Amino acid sequence: MSTEPQSRPNLWVQLLRDAVAEESVPDGPHFLDDDDFIDRWENQQLSAGEHDAFVQHLAACGYCRDVLTEMIRQEAIKLPALDGDASSEAQREQAPPHGPSVDLPTTPFARNRLFAIALAAAACLVLILVLRPKGNDIARQLALVERDLQTDPEAALARLEGLGNERLSPDARMKSSQLAEQAGYRSARDRLTAGQFHQVGELEQRATQLGGRSGRLSNLRLQAERGISGEVALAGNEDLTTYDYQLNGRNPTKAFGPGGDETTERWERNLRAAISEFPNDVSLRLNLGQLLFTLRRCDEAKEQFAKVLEREPSNILAHIGLGLADFEWNEDEQALQHFQDAIAIDAGNFAAQLNAAITLERLKRPDEAQPYFERARALAPSDKRRAEIDEHLSRGV
Repeated sequence: MSTEPQSRPNLWVQLLRDAVAEESVPDGPHFLDDDDFIDRWENQQLSAGEHDAFVQHLAACGYCRDVLTEMIRQEAIKLPALDGDASSEAQREQAPPHGPSVDLPTTPFARNRLFAIALAAAACLVLILVLRPKGNDIARQLALVERDLQTDPEAALARLEGLGNERLSPDARMKSSQLAEQAGYRSARDRLTAGQFHQVGELEQRATQLGGRSGRLSNLRLQAERGISGEVALAGNEDLTTYDYQLNGRNPTKAFGPGGDETTERWERNLRAAISEFPNDVSLRLNLGQLLFTLRRCDEAKEQFAKVLEREPSNILAHIGLGLADFEWNEDEQALQHFQDAIAIDAGNFAAQLNAAITLERLKRPDEAQPYFERARALAPSDKRRAEIDEHLSRGV
C-alpha cells in the first residue's frame, strides 16, 4: 500500500489556517530542535513519511512555526526556489481569513520532491510576511522559555531577563511573570539542595524583579539564610531521635535547636512576615512550626501545623509536627494518633513508624510497639539507623 499522501496542498492550507489560530505548543519532541533533521529537510533528503510528519507537526505546533520563521528571517537556512513548470500547474486554493491567497501545487510528491520543499518555503514565507502578528518574536521567546524550564531553568530565567517587560503586552507580561516564578523556584531549589545558599537569594531577587515573587521562593531564601538545604526542615528532621529522644522514649538532655538568640529571632520575624504576605503557603508554615518546636514553644508550633492541615488534610509533615509537639508535652495518646494518621496516609514513612513505636513504648505498650519497630527497621534510610533499631530490639522492647 502506498504511503504517499493523497492531498498535500490541503495540508499546507491547514498549516496556514492554524498559523493564525491559538499558539499551541504540544509536548515534544520538536522537529526544529533536531539539527540533523533540519539539515536533511534543507537538502531535500526527507522521505515522504518524514515530510508528512513534519507538515502535520507544524500545523499543530506554534513553537516549531516560530522557530522556523525566525530561521528564515535570519537566513539561517537555505530555501530552494519554486519550480517554474510546477507553478504553472498549481491549483489556487483560498488562504485562511485575514491572509492572502496562496498558489499550492497539486503535483504528486513522488513525481517531484522539490515541490514539497518549495511548499514549505512558500508557507513559511507567508507566515513571516503576512500572517504572523507583531508580537511573534515575544511568543517565540516565551515558548523557548517553557522549553528551557524542563532542562535549564537558569537559562530560562536569563532569557526572560533579555525580553524586557517594557516590550510586553499585558497578557505577555503576565505569562512572563508566571514563567519567571517557575524558573526562579526551580533554579533556587536546585541551588538550595546543593548547599549553594548565597545563590538562592540572588535567584529569588532576579525572579522578583520580573514579577515572579511567591511564597515558595521566599521560603527557599529563608531556608538558605538558616543554612538548611531542604524546602521543609521537617522533611529531614522529623523523627524523635533527631531531637535526642532515645528509642525507649527518654530524653535526658533535650538538646534541641538554638535558643532565643538574635539570629533565631530574626528568622522567626522573617518567616512570620513571609506568611503575612503568603498565608496559604504551607512550606512557610511548616518551617515556622518546626522552628517554634525547637524553641519548645509547642502551642505556637501546633497552631502552625494545624493551619497547614486546614489547607492540606493529608499533609504528612503537619501530622508528624503535631505529634512531635504533643510528645514533647507528654501528651502521648494525642501524639500517637497524629503519627498513626501519618501512617494511614503513607505506611512507607519511616519517621511516622519509628515515632509511633517510641510513643507506644513510652505508653508501656511494648507488644503494640513491636510491629512498628519492625516496619521502621525495614524502612530505615541507612545501615546506621537499622543497626540502632536492631540493637534496641535485641534487648527486648
